[in-house]
Order: sequence, then C-alpha cells, then structure tokens
Amino acid sequence: MNGTNFEDERRGGELAKAIAAGGKIEIPAGEYAVRSTLLIGSETEITADKNAHIYCADGSCTSPDSFLLANSDPVSGNTHIKITGGIWDGNNVNNHRRGGIFDLDSNCGHLLRFVNVAGLEIHDVVCKNSESYNITLCCVDGFDISGVTFVSDVLTPNQDGVHLAGCCENGMIEHL
Repeated sequence: MNGTNFEDERRGGELAKAIAAGGKIEIPAGEYAVRSTLLIGSETEITADKNAHIYCADGSCTSPDSFLLANSDPVSGNTHIKITGGIWDGNNVNNHRRGGIFDLDSNCGHLLRFVNVAGLEIHDVVCKNSESYNITLCCVDGFDISGVTFVSDVLTPNQDGVHLAGCCENGMIEHL
C-alpha cells in the first residue's frame, strides 16, 4: 500500500493496515480513531496533514504494552522511520491509567514509543493528551526530532515531552 491516500471515510483500521504495510503513507486531514497500537516497520515514512487527528479510541490503550504508535520490532530492531505532521492524541481522558502511575497492569501512558531503532526522524508533529510520556526513545541510534508541540487538555503525572530511556546516541532534539 505504498503511496496510500485515504478517502473521506477515514477508518483507523485502514490506517493501521497501511502503516503495517510500510513504504510512504500520506494521511490527509480528518479523524482517525485507532483501537490498538499502530506498528510502524523499517523503511517507512508517514506524512500527515497538520489537521490529521490520529487518536486512541475511547477504552483502548489499556494494557501495559499499549501505545498510539510504536516501532514493530523492538527486539531485533527497525531502521529508517520518519514521521512528519499530524496530531497524535492519546485521549487520556478516556484512556487513563486505571490504578494510577504505579499500576503495572494498566497502560503506561506513552504516546509514541521507539525502542531499538537506527535512523528515526520526527518533525512538525503535535503530541496531545498523553497519559505520561509523549515521546519515548530507548536504544535509538541516529535520531532527529524537531518542531514538536505538546498539548494537554488534562494534566497527569509524568507527562514528559521527549523521554530518553537510555542508550540513545547520535541524535538531535530541537524546537520543542
């Protein structure tokens, strides 16, 4: 599904399939409710319109390994992932941590999570309503993050902007 453009119906399931297929994905303006983590693989580039609102549907993102977007292979690793534009929304009002910040059986509240990635770019995105960390990087080599805006309608503990969880190198973060 390289070069995918979405029609007006804008289904979150179609978006998940396109992102899983990889390649170049264009997301036009619209609403995209997703029910499970969007998994992005190697050699994938997402370009979203500034009015593309990609969000966790009510009652989703409830398990400890739930995120709005994450790389598909944190064990063996992914390469060359690029995300530009869009509003990425955790919808924390309807997806909060059930037992508070120390409930290990509840969601961790991370919005965008990348583990074991070589070559990651994130530009001109809006991270909105995370339950905790907006962007988490761990074991990421070669990253460029710029032009990120953070918006929280409801404040919760640990709403870090960009959280470097360790072993990150050769990167730049600017214009947050």
